[in-house]
Formats: sequence, C-alpha cells, structure tokens
Amino acid sequence: MNISRNSVAWTLAACLAAGTATAQIPRTDTAECALPGGHRIELASRYSWVPVNLHPRSNRSHFDQQDYRATLKPAKGRSLVLKAPLDGTPMDDGVATMYCGQFGAIGNLVFSEWDLVDTRTRTVFDLTGLEALAIALPDSLRSPRHQALLDERGLSFPSGWAFGRIGGRILAEQGLVREKENGEVRAVMRFEWREVDKAWKEFGIFDTSELFVIGQDWEAQPFIGKPFKVNGKRPR
Repeated sequence: MNISRNSVAWTLAACLAAGTATAQIPRTDTAECALPGGHRIELASRYSWVPVNLHPRSNRSHFDQQDYRATLKPAKGRSLVLKAPLDGTPMDDGVATMYCGQFGAIGNLVFSEWDLVDTRTRTVFDLTGLEALAIALPDSLRSPRHQALLDERGLSFPSGWAFGRIGGRILAEQGLVREKENGEVRAVMRFEWREVDKAWKEFGIFDTSELFVIGQDWEAQPFIGKPFKVNGKRPR
C-alpha cells in the first residue's frame, strides 16, 4: 500500500490536535467577596478546562465543575469553611455579584441563609430551627398562618435574611417584599435567639426593621457582600 508522507504527516497532526483538544486541564474558578467590618468570603470551584472546543456550536469550556467552597476570612481570627451550597457554574462578574450577595455581615456576625457565625467567639449557630419557623418561599410549602399574615399586609414572598446583635440579643429578620415593587423590602418577620432555650422564637411581622433598610431591594442593603476580585482580577 502506497501512503504518501503528506498523508502520514496530516494524520499525525490531526491526532495531536485531537489529543490536545480532549486533554482536560485542572483549573479553579475563584471570587473574593468584601463584607462590612473587614470580613471576606473566598469562593473556589475546581473544574476541567478543555483548550480546544470540539463542538463549534457550543462555547462550553468548563467540565465536571464542582460546587463552590465558601471560606470565611474574618477581620480577626482563623478561617472557617461555611455551609452555603453554591452551584458550580463558570465564574464571571455577574455570578460573583450574585454569589457574594448571598453573604452579609453586621458587626461580628457573618451570615448567609445557611450560616451564622459570631467571628468574635467563633460560635457557629444552628439555623435548622429557624428554617422551620421561617416563611417558605414556594407557596406550596407555606403554612396557612404565614400566608394569612402576608395577605393582611399585601406582601408576596420573603427576600433574604439579616442577623444582628441588638442590646445583647441576637435578632434574625427575614425580609418581605411585594411582587410589584421590584423586590423592595417592605416589612420583616422577626426572630430572636434565646440562649437559655438554645432555640429561635418568632415575634411576628413588623413594618419597621432593626437590620434592613425598608424600601430598598436586597442588592442595595448595606450589609451584603460585594465582589472585589473575580478569578484574580478586579470586576469591571
């Protein structure tokens, strides 16, 4: 069989290109979030990167991406890994803004929907009981009593959490919004941590807040995190 040198060279080149294209290089997506009080959250997600896209109709370059690991870097003291479950998705400025905005800090308390840490004492609070007391986001999971409370005030659904220490007490407030007002917080459901009982207690819905700025949406609240580095660079 007569095979030209050009054919052999082309075949070898094609094989090398295919090998390069299918080679998966381990990389990590990262973001750093600044919180009030000098606290920081570091986010990291490992994935496999493919340098050459074999599918021209797809711009996908991230494969087997893991969920983000959220690490609290308090203003003082040691780091602490948080529970917040953040889905593995390619990091960019928009994703960083969304994920950083799920964390907040007021004083020594750093929090998310799933975490509450007193950075001064390194106390990690259990939010399981609070979740059971809170107003559920899906209508189908909301109790009739909670739905009636929302209906009385023309409120639609909850929008995030804030935690703070007021006069020696630890308060939790669940922001509540009206559907037609672009997510502006109009009231809060208030809870308090009872140290004696090691449990949370509900105090009902209030039109004023100790922690939120009433009339501002979630993204404008002063306690939420903001990205200051996205994959090692300043966000645009």
